[in-house]
Amino acid sequence: MRNQIVLVSIVTILWWPLSLFGQTHQLILDATVNPDSKIISIQQEIVYYNSSNDVLNEIILQDWANSFSDKTSALGERFAENFNSSFHFEKDENRGRTIIESVQLENVGAASWERPKVDLIKIKLNTPLAPGMSKTIKLVYSIKLPSDKFTRFGYDNQDNLSLRYWFIAPAVYKNGWQEYSNKNLDDLYFDPLHFDINLKVPPNYNVVTDLTVVSEQNTASLTN
Repeated sequence: MRNQIVLVSIVTILWWPLSLFGQTHQLILDATVNPDSKIISIQQEIVYYNSSNDVLNEIILQDWANSFSDKTSALGERFAENFNSSFHFEKDENRGRTIIESVQLENVGAASWERPKVDLIKIKLNTPLAPGMSKTIKLVYSIKLPSDKFTRFGYDNQDNLSLRYWFIAPAVYKNGWQEYSNKNLDDLYFDPLHFDINLKVPPNYNVVTDLTVVSEQNTASLTN
């Protein structure tokens, strides 16, 4: 029997032709899932459109997968409030995290970035982003999936994977940046996004999703 990888929709997703996108942010992901190591290796491109009336000098990204990495994160505090001690006593390798290899701005190179919070990324722009203009961000990172016993998402004891909050995406800018940390309340706040996901999985796995599947191709083995 084949294992499953379940992709759970969490945001408004648009699949219109590129010519109709207008001011919609675009997320292009090339992701390889390794169930043995519980790691997803990702190369991602974000095209961020400034639909506000303000000039932006930075862009905030939400990285909820990294909220599992620190016991003192907003997620960790939420577990403590609910008297859930398993998260605090769990081994680090079972809790999950994001490992960022590089952050680049198109036509510029390496970007200056920091984490104002565990599950947020602040990117300093080399030049201000005017209203109606766009900026392309390129990310290389990997997600170490957590056990699903904390939030029902991650890996289970039968090596099935349920993926939610597994990608990095822009926070909402509306009268300032509306930053949201992961508190396991299903309250992730995004603008509408267009996704283009190329997901590579081992041949013994099925992908289950309500997203639009453009094409599928079988390969003999998984290459990293």
